[in-house]
Parts: sequence; structure tokens; C-alpha cells
Amino acid sequence: MKNYYVLENNWIMPTPIKSISDEELKDTAKEINELSEVAVKSNKKVYYASTPHKESMLAHLYPKYTGGLENATDNKNKFKNYLDLDNINFIDIDEDFLNKFNESEREKLYFKTDHHWNGIGAYEGFKSIIETMDEINNVSWDKYTKTNFDRGYFLGSYNMNLNNLVKEDESIPYVHLKDKPDYEYYKYDGKKETKIKEEDVVATRKNEKEILYGGAYMFGNACNILKIRNEDALSDKKILILRDSYQAPTSWLFADIFSEVQLVDPRYTKELNLSIDEIIRNSDADIVMFMYNSTDFKSMIDVIKEQREKN
Repeated sequence: MKNYYVLENNWIMPTPIKSISDEELKDTAKEINELSEVAVKSNKKVYYASTPHKESMLAHLYPKYTGGLENATDNKNKFKNYLDLDNINFIDIDEDFLNKFNESEREKLYFKTDHHWNGIGAYEGFKSIIETMDEINNVSWDKYTKTNFDRGYFLGSYNMNLNNLVKEDESIPYVHLKDKPDYEYYKYDGKKETKIKEEDVVATRKNEKEILYGGAYMFGNACNILKIRNEDALSDKKILILRDSYQAPTSWLFADIFSEVQLVDPRYTKELNLSIDEIIRNSDADIVMFMYNSTDFKSMIDVIKEQREKN
């Protein structure tokens, strides 16, 4: 169980992650390398987008005596070095954020009481991804706008673990196109797809009195693959994203670019009766993207490893 620092201005930060051994990192990278080979053999381009965790982006908030602040960055960099970069295009958003934003600017990209970035951080991370991918060059960033969802009380994950010790009224920002496209949503259970309503899969718990990150941003349907289609997307390409929760606020943003976005969280695929290998191999996507945050990536990939071993 994590311990936390409660700091000035109601920032909650976790105790720094421990160093991961080279052997474990090599084994973790092996899973992504093998799945990337599956993707390449089925004529798909592969990306790995490392999303910047709050711990590594806001290290300046920690007390000066705190040890282990370099572990998150070291783990991520070593993991990257074990990846097959002949097959995998690695997108290091950590580096981009550190180069692009100063300390106070980075603080605006994250929730104070939660472990995730907020909608603004997700948008800036998405821009880094698209500009690095170079799949499309005609994105008009000035067509995007920010709105705040200010109903209810945002209960951050760290604050929830502290029994709501910190009283901080945080806004929930969304960044989206000024003219929202007509997105269509489908759930795929491994055999058939079913059209569903937006309110059934997007931010389904945002009207509760206490709103969690998942309730505000999450796109998905437990134990299914969620597909988002947009006839007015800038590209006719399709993208399959194997993700963690950091990806959630970027779902509409990806759907603005790609004609179909296929979202898969490996933690919720038990009832699909499809292995991760089969999901990748059978997908009609042009691109496969692994999108995991730069601190907890190993735990997510361990889920993939366990699932693959069972199959």
C-alpha cells in the first residue's frame, strides 16, 4: 500500500516508486516486443506512447530529503532500451513535457489529489503523440477549446485513499473540438459488435456528488472492446489502443484524427474469449498503440503477461 506526502497548496504525492530490476524490465519489454511482432506480421504499424505520470513530472513538489525521485525516470528509460525499436516507434511524452513546460506550467496539467493528469494534460500529451507520429499534418489545434465540468466534488484517488483528508475543490477540465463531431459508439464482444449510446460509455458517473477520475473521463464498457467511429475524422486510418486509465481523456481526441478508434484495457478482457495476440491479429486497425503511464507501466504489462500465459 502506498504512503503519501500531503504538501503545500493541497498537493498529494505518493512515496516514490521503487527501482525495478533490469531482469524484470527486460521481461516486461519482452511482452511488448512479442506483441509488436504479431502486429507487424499482420501489417500494422506499432507505437508505444509513454504517458508522463504525476510522480515524475512534479518531482519538484517533494520535500528535499525525499529519496528515490529518479527511480521512475530510470525505470522508464531502461524499459525503453529493452524494446525492439526496429518494430516499435517509442513516443516519450515525459521528455517532451520536461522540455516544453516549466515546473509551474506542468502543475496545471495534473490533479492535485489524484494520480492522473487532467483534461488539459491529456490534451497536451495527445498533441505530443500526434506531432511525433507524423501520420497526419493538417491538425488545426486552434479548433479546440476547454470547458470545465463544475458540478459535484472531484474526489482524487490519492485523497480517497486518505479518507478525503484534503478539502480541495478541483475543477474537471475537458478539451475538445469547438464543433463536436457526430461520434458513433460500438461495443465488440469478440464475435459481434453492437451500437450503443454515448451516455452508456462516456463519463457515466459524472453526475454523482463525489466524482472520481473514472466517472468523469472514462470511455469504455467492462469486458468489451469499445469502438468509436467518426466519418469526419482527418484520416481514414483505424487505430487500436491497448491502454490504461491515463488514455481515457484522449479518446475523443483520437477519434477526431482516426476514422475508428478501438480501445482495449487488458484488465477487462476476461469475458472476450480472445487473447491479446488475437485481438491484435484480428483487428482491422492500421496502427497498434500501447499507451501506458511512465510509472505504473510494469503492472499493466504484467496483466497482459498473465493473460497471455493463460492462453
